[in-house]
Order: sequence, then C-alpha cells, then structure tokens
Amino acid sequence: MNGPFVGNAEYIEVIITSHLKTYFGPVIGVPQINNVVQAVSQSKPAEYGQMFDGYALVSLAPHSKCDQKISFWIHGEATINLEGGGLFVNSDNPNCAFIQFGSGSVRIRDDSPFTVVGGAQVQKPKLITPYPMQTGAIPMPYPPAIQMPKVGCGNQMAEADLETGSMTPGNWDEDIFPPDGVNNLENGVYCINGDLIVDGGQRLFGDNVVLLIEHGKVAISGNAEVQLSAPKSGTLKGLLMYLPIDNKSIVSLSGNLESTYQGTIFAPGAPIRINGGDSDYGYHSQIIGYTIEVDGQSNTVIKYIDDQNYDAYKMPEVILSQ
Repeated sequence: MNGPFVGNAEYIEVIITSHLKTYFGPVIGVPQINNVVQAVSQSKPAEYGQMFDGYALVSLAPHSKCDQKISFWIHGEATINLEGGGLFVNSDNPNCAFIQFGSGSVRIRDDSPFTVVGGAQVQKPKLITPYPMQTGAIPMPYPPAIQMPKVGCGNQMAEADLETGSMTPGNWDEDIFPPDGVNNLENGVYCINGDLIVDGGQRLFGDNVVLLIEHGKVAISGNAEVQLSAPKSGTLKGLLMYLPIDNKSIVSLSGNLESTYQGTIFAPGAPIRINGGDSDYGYHSQIIGYTIEVDGQSNTVIKYIDDQNYDAYKMPEVILSQ
C-alpha cells in the first residue's frame, strides 16, 4: 500500500487493472486501453466501550413520520437537562426527525453534541440549547451493530417475603411486578415476564439490580418513589433496565422528587415516554429507545457518567476510505 496508511494493518488497498481492446483504435495506433481502479477500505475490529458513542439520550428509529411514530418529540412544558452526554436522533426524516412543540425545552449543559440524522421542526428555538443542533448526520445502523446484553435467570425463581417487603432475584411469571407489599429488591437479576408497574404512592428500592422485561411494559407513576441502581461490577455492570429488541411495549418513566435512577435503560425496540419528576438527582443513565417522547410540566435531569452505565462490544465493520 502507498499513501498515508502505509503500515497500518486496519487498511486494505485494492487495485484492479483491466485491458480493453479498442475497435477503431488500431487505425490510430491504439490497439487497447488500460484502465486502473483503486480503493482503500478500513477494517475496524470489535471494540468494547460506551454504547452509541456515549450519547446520554438516543432515539434509534431509522425512519419516522411527522404526525405519528415520531422519533423524538418534546412538548408540553417539559424540560430535559442533559450533562455528560448529548442527544442523538437516528431518524432520516428530512423535516421532523426531532420535534419541539409548545414550551418543551432541551438544555445541554456542557459541550456534548446535539445530533440529528434528518431535519428538525422547532417551534421555539430559544428553548433549545445549543441551537441550531447538528442535522444531516451519518445514521447509526438499525438493528444496532452491538452485542446485545446476555441477561438471564436460569431456573431460579424470584420469591417475595410480604412480612419484610423484600424480594429475592430470579424469574417472575406473574402479570405484575413487583407484587403488592414488596418495596425492596435484593441485589441480582430479575427476569420479568409480565409488566413492571409502580403506581402513585408506591415505593420501590433496589441496589445492584438488573431488571429484564422480556415481554411486558414499564409504567412508573409520577407520584411513585423509585430508587434503583445497576450492578457496579461484573458482566452486567451498569445495566439497570433491559427490554430485548423484540419487546415493543411502551416504557413510561417518571417518579417523584426523591426518585433516583443509576444505570443504562436500554429498550432498542420500544417507545420510551419520559414524564418529568423534578428530582435533582434524576437519571444517572444512558436512556436508549426506539422512539422517545418527553412531556409533562417537570424538569428532568439526565447526567451520563460512563462508569455508571453499561458498556458493550461494537461489531466489526468495513468503511470505504478512498
């Protein structure tokens, strides 16, 4: 290989030479034409690290519409305050991949990027920081080109102790999780086959927990107190909530002033709806959904810290360089 990539094993140069005999060329002494085509590609190996380039809030839908199946929509009087990671909208809709309506506000509090693949429809530019955001970005592949989390509970069954209000990890096959009377989750993995529902007035605490919602929805009320954190070590470090890509049920996230979330909320096939909470701590999370809607009247704090969130292998890829 010649040029700037000489000696770099990630780059491959292909040169194709063809010889084409001419029809009239011999009359003027040109019996054949030689054609040379050259291409350089980069082969990137699998890499372990932050998912989706460290964006704190990610909408993965590759396509969307302006009146339904909106990829990212903030409206009402809701405010999103982002720190430590930006916002990425993957939709290629040229007019409304991102929609701001009413008094919906997005504030990125540092130099993290605000990136949209398609175009933006913004009713009040003063409510968006930074503005204008970057549009026309390169899309991310969908389904995501990462190794999905391997979460399971084996044959272990979750058990509830209604006297203490605690629950042990494992499989839960009932319609609703957690059962009435349970407000504390012991550390471990919970494989939930029904819906995860925390109603107004209820409390749910859990440290070093992973919640796998295999088929159902997530509905956390704005009047609920929820304090959940992901494992701090091991293969599932930083993973708080995971819906496999074939689970397309809605994820509705909220909580009261005392609510705290720490760890990645990963629902690559599901719509996520964030409805405030006004908690000063908020989400120390990377929140990833197929589509995202933010509404209500509250201020939602999202602070992304890589060490508190889940890392994954990014699949190898080949990129045409020249």
